[in-house]
Amino acid sequence: MARAPVSKTGGCRFKSCRACIFKMNKIKQFLKEAYAELKKVTWPSRDELKESTMVVLVTTVIISLFLGLVDKLVSEVVKMVIK
Repeated sequence: MARAPVSKTGGCRFKSCRACIFKMNKIKQFLKEAYAELKKVTWPSRDELKESTMVVLVTTVIISLFLGLVDKLVSEVVKMVIK
């Protein structure tokens, strides 16, 4: 018969705590490096962000209108072909 794990959650399922600590150290190192990289990022100013947002919104509206027009045109052509 197999023995139940010492803790009710089953622990971290490594044979020794060394493996668990090694994994935690790798996670800490990754987070430190990610934070260091984020410090290097040149974030856009509020004005640049507003301009970019407007470009995206206008482009989205234009493409939506174009696709709506094409859809309407194609559906009308299909209706004419079916009749």
